[in-house]
Amino acid sequence: MHTFIKTHIWNLISLAGFSITIWQLLKVKKVATVAKDAAIDAKKHIKSNVTLSDLTLCKKFAEEIKMSLRSKKYEAALLRTGDLLSYLNQLHPIMDDKEVRLKDSIAQLAILQESLEHKIRDEEYRVDVILANKKLSEIVDRVDTWIGKTKYE
Repeated sequence: MHTFIKTHIWNLISLAGFSITIWQLLKVKKVATVAKDAAIDAKKHIKSNVTLSDLTLCKKFAEEIKMSLRSKKYEAALLRTGDLLSYLNQLHPIMDDKEVRLKDSIAQLAILQESLEHKIRDEEYRVDVILANKKLSEIVDRVDTWIGKTKYE
């Protein structure tokens, strides 16, 4: 037996070293998986916070457009409509959800933007403020829906 150990000691040491290496690799793999999951969670959290702040700003823009339309400040309404369109177009890839119909909101805003540009060029052109405010209220409702979904994802 003593001769066996002398003869195979290096094999036993190599086997022990190999076992320790495998064990360490498994630990490293587990740590890497936990770190990856934490990074994904952090990325989702950051994306959620950015999206929430952008959505809140969209609501503010829509309310400012409504107020500008009611007070016949068409230039201000046009500027905010452009801002709102810009934000919604940026959020489009993130908030791609059939239930909230982002494309509909963008289309409605583009129509409003065109009407406001026409009104600024031609004072006789009539902007249907009631209809525009109704559409803007629908957009605000959609934004509220998105905020609710984003908060609880």
